Amino acid sequence: MTISSSVMNRISQVSLFQDLGPAELEELALMCTRKKYSSGSPIILSEEEERSFYVISYGKVVVKAIDPALREKVLVYLEPGDFFGEMSAIDDEPR
Repeated sequence: MTISSSVMNRISQVSLFQDLGPAELEELALMCTRKKYSSGSPIILSEEEERSFYVISYGKVVVKAIDPALREKVLVYLEPGDFFGEMSAIDDEPR
């Protein structure tokens, strides 16, 4: 399988992966799936995706949570190069 150099370049710039060598980056890149979301549309995570790791490539993202009273709460604003979901990917527990 051919690995896109743009995928490898993007993940090599993520602080968690900066110390990885080319072979390790290639192995990681093989596990990546690109997703594109329309501007303003919510990113709704399925149970499977709750254990995923996301890297923002383009645009800006607002990560929100719903509190017990069903109110939206902004957790963080993210830009290209930012990431989220690293803990759930490491320990395989949903967030």
